[in-house]
Amino acid sequence: MHHSRVLLGALTGLALYLRAHSIGADPRVVFDEVHLGNLANNYMASQFHLNPHPPLGKLLITLLFRAFGYTGGSSFDSGEPHPDFVPYVQMRRVQAVLGTLLVPVVFAACRALRLPEMAGIYILADLVDLTIKSQRQTRECLTIWFKHAVLLGVLPLTIYMLAFWQHFARQTNYTPQADHMGSEFNVRLNGSALQMQPPSIYNTSFVVIRANNYPFDYLNLPSL
Repeated sequence: MHHSRVLLGALTGLALYLRAHSIGADPRVVFDEVHLGNLANNYMASQFHLNPHPPLGKLLITLLFRAFGYTGGSSFDSGEPHPDFVPYVQMRRVQAVLGTLLVPVVFAACRALRLPEMAGIYILADLVDLTIKSQRQTRECLTIWFKHAVLLGVLPLTIYMLAFWQHFARQTNYTPQADHMGSEFNVRLNGSALQMQPPSIYNTSFVVIRANNYPFDYLNLPSL
């Protein structure tokens, strides 16, 4: 146990040094700051934007920007110096600390699972083996299964879905990227050309068909 703590302390200290040493020496915008900074700008301006990645990390970064007093306004051009109102050093430090914390978390998880590396298949195999070979009562086995299902399934899925709910709830203003979404989504965005029409169609509604990406061009339909 003593040797494990020494090893963990050494790995964590090394990880922190590699991440945080001279972290504010370069005032220029680097690649990740281009991507993450502009996503934070979009969230702060409530502008719709396409992002292929799950939004939780971007939402947390936006929250950190706000906590450090940034409210938008930087273009985050790659290679250009950060303006004075962008707290880029504080942001880099926080993310360096969060990255460092992965080391003790993964280390502790691997020790608890007795695995050289983490993998869900091993957890599932362990649960199956416990159910088949253990002499515990059925209620205890079901309790163990339930706890693992909640911690490894329900809780992550809930966080995942809440992140997407918050992601779309914050995007209320139209941008051209929203054209990739359906008309039912676009009609609820501020500034969308589709807002001239109601979001729902009823029996007595008068319907006009237009091309989706060109809302003012009518489709050529043959006379009936």
